[in-house]
Amino acid sequence: MLRNFTTRFGIITLLVLFFSPSLTLASETDGTIDATNKYAWSENAGWLNFGTGVGAGDVHVTDAGLTGYVWTEQNGWVNLSPTNSGVTIDSAGNLADFAWGEQTGYIDFSNASIDANGIFHGTATNTITGTITFDCTNCLVETDYRPADFRSGGDG
Repeated sequence: MLRNFTTRFGIITLLVLFFSPSLTLASETDGTIDATNKYAWSENAGWLNFGTGVGAGDVHVTDAGLTGYVWTEQNGWVNLSPTNSGVTIDSAGNLADFAWGEQTGYIDFSNASIDANGIFHGTATNTITGTITFDCTNCLVETDYRPADFRSGGDG
C-alpha cells in the first residue's frame, strides 16, 4: 500500500512540475552577477565591479530590484539598495531609481536596463562619477536573472 502511494505521489509531483506554466529556474528570479563579466566603466570613477564576491555584499537581482554593493577603486562602495531608495527593475528589465555611495551620493540608474540574456545596457549617472556605462569596449555586466517578460516559464 505504501509503495502504491509513493509511486502515485511521485507521478503526480512530476506531472505538476512538468505542466506548471509559471515554473521558472531559481537563477532567473534571484540572479547573481557573473564571476567574469562584472565590470562597467565610469569616466570619473574608473571600473565599477558588480561582482566582488564579498559574501553579503554580492549583488543580487530580483523582481524587486538590485541589492548588494558595487566596488569602485576611486570612490569605494556603492549600495544598490539604500534606505529610502534603491535600484528597481520592471518586468521588461528597465532599471530605475537610485543607488547610494558615501563618496558619490545618489547615482541614477533610470537609463540602464537588463536584456533577455541578462546583459546590462545603458548608463547610470551622477555628478561625481559622471556617466557609468555598461556598453563600452571591455564593459560587460551579466547576470543569470531574467526580467519577468523574458523568462522561460511564461509571461511576466
